[in-house]
Amino acid sequence: MRICPLLGFLDAEETRVGCLAHPLATGGADLRDCGAYDVATCDAFLCPSHAFLSEEEAAILDGALAGDFHLYGLVVTDVPFLRAALAGVSARTGAKVELRQLAHAAFRAALRRLLALKEELAPGSDGLFGAFRPGKNGEDLPRRIDYDALGSAPSPYDEILTCVGADPRSGNDLEALEGEVARRLDAAAAAFPVPARR
Repeated sequence: MRICPLLGFLDAEETRVGCLAHPLATGGADLRDCGAYDVATCDAFLCPSHAFLSEEEAAILDGALAGDFHLYGLVVTDVPFLRAALAGVSARTGAKVELRQLAHAAFRAALRRLLALKEELAPGSDGLFGAFRPGKNGEDLPRRIDYDALGSAPSPYDEILTCVGADPRSGNDLEALEGEVARRLDAAAAAFPVPARR
């Protein structure tokens, strides 16, 4: 995979990242052939996560992390993490997380804080975040926390912990991470908007 040097901020406030050579950015001339890829490749490219995320999941992610391209990039490329985080909130509230609930600022902030686990912890010992690691032939292999090596039972937050890089050699303290995940899930559940009674 090549990183295109024509990727950059599209606005003076540095809030939008995109192709600086695209006709919408240049005001007319299409300069994408000057980058790492040709125009045909650029036109056909769609982040692979869009093949896995539902429209609702993508909209929730966009709504929760609007304006934070870095955290958005970390989370959108780790679909199992996003789904585990949303499922964790749902398990505590007994209700599915839906886009409309992000209209409540307190819940939106708490969900963002939960998703921010992706950028706040030391990476796993293999230097990777996410649910997968590359296999010998480049295939995706599931990452696993070696609970036996830790002498502990599997965590109820295993999927989230695996995605943020918790393992015995990572430098992350599993017990402390479990506590942090629980606190952030609890905070999101506490801020979850309760429908008005009729």
